[in-house]
Amino acid sequence: MHPCAFTDSDLVVGYPDTNETLVISGDYSHQGRILVLNHGTLILDHADFNLRGDIYIWGNGALRVQGGYFTVVQLFAYQYGATVTDSGSLVFDSASVSYTGQSWSADIAGKGQLQVANTTLTSGFTTLSLGDLAQVDYTQSHFPSEYVILDSSTVRLADCDTALLWLGFPDSSVADFTLPATDTMIRHWEFPDSLPGVSGISYRIVLDSMTNVM
Repeated sequence: MHPCAFTDSDLVVGYPDTNETLVISGDYSHQGRILVLNHGTLILDHADFNLRGDIYIWGNGALRVQGGYFTVVQLFAYQYGATVTDSGSLVFDSASVSYTGQSWSADIAGKGQLQVANTTLTSGFTTLSLGDLAQVDYTQSHFPSEYVILDSSTVRLADCDTALLWLGFPDSSVADFTLPATDTMIRHWEFPDSLPGVSGISYRIVLDSMTNVM
């Protein structure tokens, strides 16, 4: 996105200072987009942050939600969402997240990353689309999500619950395998992990100590 596309309502981090770091704490509301680019870093440090807008992270930009509350205020499903691409990253660590009862989406592409640790999604549902070399890591979190997994992306989920996995199969792929039982805890499961009967799949899924996997 060229700088001329910025608007007065945008919260921009990483331009014109390409190494900018902005730390926000306390009560904060933003109506408009969040744009983090170049080597910019936006840190929400135990803030009570309310957002009415989309999130765009690219270049080597990073948005880190460290503790506190992060709320996307939506009137209907998928009103807002996030795009993380290039080598950008979106991190939720020890936070409480809400989409005000609606579904919220994030597209992760390039070498983009989404990391969720010790975090609870209190209201709403997450839809993720992964492409290219994207990576998603969830650990010790209640963060109900569905995953559309394509290309050479990676999903790692550990000590979490409620995951709906959509597996993409290219035209040249072969898949003859059995999914793990969904009514018990999945101690460990990897796909494809050289499973017999599976070929032509470039993405990877690793599940450890997971429940309610569909």
